[in-house]
Amino acid sequence: MQFAEMMGDLGVRMALASTPQAKGRVERAHRTIQLRLPTDCLRFGISDYDRLNEWFNGYYAPYINAKFAFAPRDPADRFGPAPSEAELARVFRRREARRASGGVIAYGGSTWALVDALGEVRDPGPGAAVGVYTDAVDGSFYAEVDGRRLSLVEVGRRDRRGPVWLDDELRLQEYLREMGRDGAAG
Repeated sequence: MQFAEMMGDLGVRMALASTPQAKGRVERAHRTIQLRLPTDCLRFGISDYDRLNEWFNGYYAPYINAKFAFAPRDPADRFGPAPSEAELARVFRRREARRASGGVIAYGGSTWALVDALGEVRDPGPGAAVGVYTDAVDGSFYAEVDGRRLSLVEVGRRDRRGPVWLDDELRLQEYLREMGRDGAAG
């Protein structure tokens, strides 16, 4: 889903194989090429990495492409101008949606405050949609609300203990006592 959204942002229409047979043919072609490579290396006397690199890029890749490639149905060039760095940064990022509550969101086991450039917590309203992003290039982690970029500042962690396995009566009794102590203290 993340990849499809990125391609849509770039204006690329994805043509997905809708049949298992088409996917199988691609996998079979890849396997054929992978199986041929070691044999062809021996046949052409390739014995070291530097020579392999030169031979593969200069001869083998074009040879394999010519042998197994099919001409496109529409040979017209569909490439457009390359996006700017700022546009690419908006495309290549992990996207998730959250709902705000009092200027905070829950994400990854923590509570995060939505903070603007002045360092003030911004509350977009109860239940407002918040986009949470992780940049694929520089790893920055931030939120967007109504097109405005906000920093995320961790303000708390949620305690998630996970399942407790009580496989005998003694452990059950101990666990219940601990719960009683914790409950009496709070």
